[in-house]
Amino acid sequence: MGKRLAEPEVIRHLEKYLELAHSRFVSGDAALAMFFAITAIEESGKLLMLRDADIEDEAERKRLLEHREKYLVAAINLIDASERLNALPVVWRNEVWSWIAEPEKMVRLRNDCLYLRFHKGRNLTVPEQTVGVNHAALVVYLAGMAIAELQEYISGLTPDWAMGIRRSAETFRVQHL
Repeated sequence: MGKRLAEPEVIRHLEKYLELAHSRFVSGDAALAMFFAITAIEESGKLLMLRDADIEDEAERKRLLEHREKYLVAAINLIDASERLNALPVVWRNEVWSWIAEPEKMVRLRNDCLYLRFHKGRNLTVPEQTVGVNHAALVVYLAGMAIAELQEYISGLTPDWAMGIRRSAETFRVQHL
């Protein structure tokens, strides 16, 4: 199917999540940075899913709301397909591929970013104790990659726009990964 036009406010919505991920990371909040980055990736996946979705179909609408599905569509079509993934060290590429092979891992990471975790012995762990800074930085970088790759699928996104997102993602990678 051909490219579908995205309204400017939809693109701004994605950019906002990416900006929130960057600013939360820089301020030292890796957990919320990762949450906003995962959300940006999922919303990018949702845009791809909408290209072919019949939103009148109840099952299709439900699928558009599933975190696992949105992440998997974005991971396969936007992240794994990106040449920038190959620029990462092997250990990070392997991590990304493990998330693609088992998208439930990314859903668990998303939940770890937000919720207290209970452990045996009644101990609680807060998101800041669960989310690693390096993993958060990787996911923030991946969000930039995913959003920039949308230019291949969505009408109205100029190469200059995508280049700006890529440049921002690469600057982030150099500084934090």
